Amino acid sequence: MKEVIPFTSREELSAAIDNGGRFYNLFSAADDQVVSKAELAKAAGVIAAGQVALLFLDLASNDLSETDRKEFISMLEPGLRDRFHDVVRNRISPSDVESEGEAGDCVVGEGFTKRLNDKSQFTGYILIPNATTFMMIPILDMFDVYEFFDETESNSASAVVAAKAGSDFPDGTRIRFGGYVRSLEVEDESTRTHNFYLEASYFTQLS
Repeated sequence: MKEVIPFTSREELSAAIDNGGRFYNLFSAADDQVVSKAELAKAAGVIAAGQVALLFLDLASNDLSETDRKEFISMLEPGLRDRFHDVVRNRISPSDVESEGEAGDCVVGEGFTKRLNDKSQFTGYILIPNATTFMMIPILDMFDVYEFFDETESNSASAVVAAKAGSDFPDGTRIRFGGYVRSLEVEDESTRTHNFYLEASYFTQLS
C-alpha cells in the first residue's frame, strides 16, 4: 500500500508522471506532453498500467481543479485515456460498500478508521491459493484491519478495510482509500458481519 499525496497543479502532476518511463521504455519520452502506459506505471510504482495505476492517477489528481484535471487526462495516450474513464471515479461511501459494492470493483472511499485488533473483534477470512486449492486464512493474519465509517463517531453501517501490515492508523483518522472490493469469507455464517472488504492499494491521509 502506497501513500498518495494529491497534486495541486497540473504542472506538478505533469512533471511527476510525464517522466519517460523506466530506462528500458525506449518509446516514452519525458516532458513530451503525452503520458504513456510506461510513464504512468513508473509513477504508480507498479509494473504495468492496469487498473491499480489508473487508481493511483485518480487519487493523485483528486485535488486539481476540474479544468486542470481534464487538461491532464487529455495528455494520456488514447487507449489509456479511454480506460481511465471506464475505471475511475467510482466513489463509494463506507456505509454503501455492503449494499452497492461487488467483488472486483475498483473504488475510492473516504471516511474514518477504527482499528480491529484481534480475532475476538473480527473473524473474517480471505482465500489464499496453494498448489491445488485455496486456503482460508484469517484476514488479521495478513493485514491491518479497520472498520471504516462515514463519520468519526458513527453507529451507522461500516465497511472493512484491509491495509498493509504496519499501517497503524489511529482511531478516528480520516483517510481516502483506493483499492478493490473483495469477498469476505467466514467459517460460520452466524458470525458474518460483512460480505466484502476493501483491499487498499493506495491511501491519502486527510487528518
